[in-house]
Amino acid sequence: MKLPPALTRVRFIRPGGRRFGLWVPVFLLWPLLFPLGLVALAIAALADAILYASGRTYHHYTRLVAGLFALLGETRGTIVRVDGPETDIHIEIR
Repeated sequence: MKLPPALTRVRFIRPGGRRFGLWVPVFLLWPLLFPLGLVALAIAALADAILYASGRTYHHYTRLVAGLFALLGETRGTIVRVDGPETDIHIEIR
């Protein structure tokens, strides 16, 4: 099982040597997102059950929500670098 990201490090670098860094503790959002994820999973399971019972095309909303959880876990280790003419931006998701 992959864990969601815990920290995000953002650095702004100017060519003149001026640097600015910021640490964002993403793990503080986990307790807020967990109940929302459970509610989304319950609603998706209910929607799938209703669509299956009514005989309509089955859309797999539960699989979509589970895939979003997996996608969140896969973002850990992502590095984004944007090199501009005046400022370079480096973002690391840990």
